[in-house]
Order: sequence, then C-alpha cells, then structure tokens
Amino acid sequence: MEFKKGDTVTWSSQAAGSWKTKLGTITHVYTKNGNPDRYAVEVKPPEGSKAKPKMYYPRTSALKKVEPAA
Repeated sequence: MEFKKGDTVTWSSQAAGSWKTKLGTITHVYTKNGNPDRYAVEVKPPEGSKAKPKMYYPRTSALKKVEPAA
C-alpha cells in the first residue's frame, strides 16, 4: 500500500519485550527508483505535554492507514 504526505497511520513496535501501538502522520516519503521506499512519521506528544514530537521510520509493511472519523 502506498501512503502520501499527511496520511495518518498506525503501527505496532516492540522494544525490551513490550509492544506499543503508535499513531502518527506521514511527513516525508522517500523514493527509490521512483517508487515509495520508506516513510518518516511524526508522533505528537500527549495533550498538555511540553515534549517535542518524535520522528519514526517504521517498516513500510507494518503501516496501516487510519481513516478520518466522519
């Protein structure tokens, strides 16, 4: 599946034996030979937090598009 800049996506990742589901927005699409190869995803901090947004580069196969609520 191909994604574009601005799409909201979700994926699960594992670290130190713990799985987390992340939700973020695609900020950059990297291409190789004209085909999308990798995506940069920004995850915003919780509401009211002073933390900066985090950038992730998840496996493309793990990404799932989130449809906006009606």
